[in-house]
Amino acid sequence: MTITKVALLVRLEAKPGEESTVASFLEKENALALANEEEATPVWFASRLGPSIFGIFDAFADDAGRQAHRPAQSRRR
Repeated sequence: MTITKVALLVRLEAKPGEESTVASFLEKENALALANEEEATPVWFASRLGPSIFGIFDAFADDAGRQAHRPAQSRRR
């Protein structure tokens, strides 16, 4: 069992008309699989908070894991 000590909570707001694109990416297009590719990301959740508001919660064992996650995510944009 990995003890998580560091986390990120990211709030995303989809542009008007792009809500379904964001929802599809988070729900169907393997966003979880991308997070699971990272050893240092043992916890990953996405949620829809409103019609155009989404959230992603990532947890890490330590700050090194969080730092390793951030560049990987920016390369995927």
